[in-house]
Amino acid sequence: MIEVDSAPNIIAWSLAPVDSINYSYSVQVDATVQFSSPGISGNVGIIFNWEDSQDYYVAEITSKGYYRIWEKAYGSNTTIQANTLSSAINTGNLAKNTIKIIQGTDALQLIINGTTMGSFDIEMPSDLVWVGLSTSTGQNPATGLFNNFILQKM
Repeated sequence: MIEVDSAPNIIAWSLAPVDSINYSYSVQVDATVQFSSPGISGNVGIIFNWEDSQDYYVAEITSKGYYRIWEKAYGSNTTIQANTLSSAINTGNLAKNTIKIIQGTDALQLIINGTTMGSFDIEMPSDLVWVGLSTSTGQNPATGLFNNFILQKM
């Protein structure tokens, strides 16, 4: 199990202990959010196409049943897919969800608990990249718990 703790209003991540990637790939993980107190929300997800701390993407789900994809480019955040409610996402404290992304050369596919959320126009960068796990919250800290991390070359 990998545990990633997030302080309030901060995204925390842990990169996979593998060499950098320069090929199409898929990443899958079983993710759970553990709250510091009841009634709050937390996010868990996959950080991908990570070039440095100012350039990366995040596909994440919330404990309230939403998913979103966003990019940090040159230090500025851009929404790729706004918060979207999905009945495929298990909700609440300690609810487990399987998150999978498939990064092709010119598009990304997001799959949650075996249900495809869509295909998104995210190109594989020409530079070497890394992948990993992320957790974030609003006003309260939370912990992302991750099992069964799988990274595959496509």
